[in-house]
Amino acid sequence: MKRLSIFIPHETGFIPALKDNPHIWVLRSLTKFYAIPGLRLGYLVNSNDAAVARMRRQQMPWSVNALAALAGEVALQDSAWQQATWHWLREEGARFYQALCQLPLLTVYPGRANYLLLRCEREDIDLQRRLLTQRILIRSCANYPGLDSRYYRVAIRSAAQNERLLSALRNVLTGITPAD
Repeated sequence: MKRLSIFIPHETGFIPALKDNPHIWVLRSLTKFYAIPGLRLGYLVNSNDAAVARMRRQQMPWSVNALAALAGEVALQDSAWQQATWHWLREEGARFYQALCQLPLLTVYPGRANYLLLRCEREDIDLQRRLLTQRILIRSCANYPGLDSRYYRVAIRSAAQNERLLSALRNVLTGITPAD
């Protein structure tokens, strides 16, 4: 179970509940946690052996390339890096969350991953476009079901990078930068 709980420190997430819920599948990606977006590596877990067998029959041959498989094996064995990352994420994530909450016109949703969800309270401000003029890219969540163009996802990065984003957001939200 240790390898299956690498993304949530000291917790196993929903995986232990799968034995009582064979209709539910848990999909996890190594992409975000390990910052390996080009490798597209993850896993799928279910407690129903017959359902897993059916899924495997549908699986394409060579669904994971050799480089991604090797990177995954190496990454999953590095428990020291996992521990350091959990510690960093807990500390910097809390600091960044609190700083974002102090900005005007933003609703910040608490999270446990290495990114946070924001909502800009003014529909006329396109945060993604405005920040891009400052060479900062954030993820628009307008195409997520149930969200609209006011929602964005921001990564928790180094303290210096987070401060740069906070400063840019403060400028945009207080009207210091040029208008749309």
